[in-house]
Amino acid sequence: MTTHPKILKLARMALDLTQEDVASLARVSLRNLQKLEACDPTTSIRTIMLVQGALERRGAVFTAHTNKGLGFLVPVDRLRASIEDHGETGVKPGESLS
Repeated sequence: MTTHPKILKLARMALDLTQEDVASLARVSLRNLQKLEACDPTTSIRTIMLVQGALERRGAVFTAHTNKGLGFLVPVDRLRASIEDHGETGVKPGESLS
């Protein structure tokens, strides 16, 4: 199953990875990743699959398309690390994210 490019971009952002990080992890050019994230119709299925695989290796789990939509899950510890790095949470210290 391949995932929609918009979902891949959101997963990248949730994992707090830069475009450069993902391009390197997926072994695709930065330009091809940028085209994918812009939903360029010339993006190859191979590029989509390589990027999806790189994000999955970082912990993203992509959900199947249902009548309720599609999406992804990321490990809570990755979200906590991202939030701690950026400092903007809306969550009080010691409060659970779940």
